Amino acid sequence: MAFSNVCFCFPSFFFPLLYLLPHSSPPSNLNLKLKPTIVIIHITNKALPVLHHVICRIREMCVCLAVFYVSILPSIKQLDRYGQLILANSTAADTGEYSCWLLLCNGSSCKKDESKTGSTYIFFTDKGELFVPTSSYFEIVYLNPDKPAVIPCRVTIPSAKVTLHREFPAEEIKTDGTNIIYDVKKGFIYQHPTSDHKGVVYCRAESRGAPQISIKYQLLYVEVPSGPPSTTIVASSNKAEGGDNVNVLCIVLGEPDVEVEFNWKYPGEEYERPVIIQDSWRLINRGIGHTTRISKSVIAIEDFETIDAGNYICTAQNLRGQTTVATHVDLT
Repeated sequence: MAFSNVCFCFPSFFFPLLYLLPHSSPPSNLNLKLKPTIVIIHITNKALPVLHHVICRIREMCVCLAVFYVSILPSIKQLDRYGQLILANSTAADTGEYSCWLLLCNGSSCKKDESKTGSTYIFFTDKGELFVPTSSYFEIVYLNPDKPAVIPCRVTIPSAKVTLHREFPAEEIKTDGTNIIYDVKKGFIYQHPTSDHKGVVYCRAESRGAPQISIKYQLLYVEVPSGPPSTTIVASSNKAEGGDNVNVLCIVLGEPDVEVEFNWKYPGEEYERPVIIQDSWRLINRGIGHTTRISKSVIAIEDFETIDAGNYICTAQNLRGQTTVATHVDLT
């Protein structure tokens, strides 16, 4: 089976290292070898200092394309042995990780070659924007007790001095290199979040001039640990008379940012018994800084009859697994 090779280059903006000045003299060309067959090259055009090239070069014959998500649409050049992403009028918002990989294609079907990938992180420096711009002025960061939490104070100048501060009580939060660390490509990282870390924080950056303040981050501690949904089920009545209206409620308490899907099995299902199923969710505060997501699914049976008696089974599922619970409703 014959495969053709396609190289994809794109900025992924997750978080090698390049330092660019989009509005000043460009640095010398840099070749960065990332994998045995992948080389990422970044160059600037001296005649056009705001024009930047990111080249994905494959050391074998291939056709190269690019996929990208940036603030200003770049142009892509497809050449015989490499793909070239050209980003014009770059800004501080373009700071981030640029990646490329090889695709093996057979006709219209392509698959990624995991052994041939590469990435490089590029800083687009702007003295007026020490922090990488965001689309909001306030963000929520959830503190999970079983995984690190990232406060994404990313900067455009890697040499900038960046500190983390609590709004109230007003104080600097010191990094210790163990529990709280700073990564110039990600931000401040709480390795083992606790409820003591909740509150409003912001970052302060300074580099040869007046300091700048980041947006504010509300740190909310997640009371429910990660895992399959913690599910309960309850019926409005476990003994119903003919003609009654019966509701069965399935409830999940979970992490604020984890969605839950519900599925029901009920006695009248095989008879195509009409029922009403409604799903909803909301965030609830369980003390200052403690937030839980409560997800609900209600199955409503009107004019209860013989075919409705039996087990009502609710299955709640999230990305970490599923939980099934049941309750029995009798006809009296």
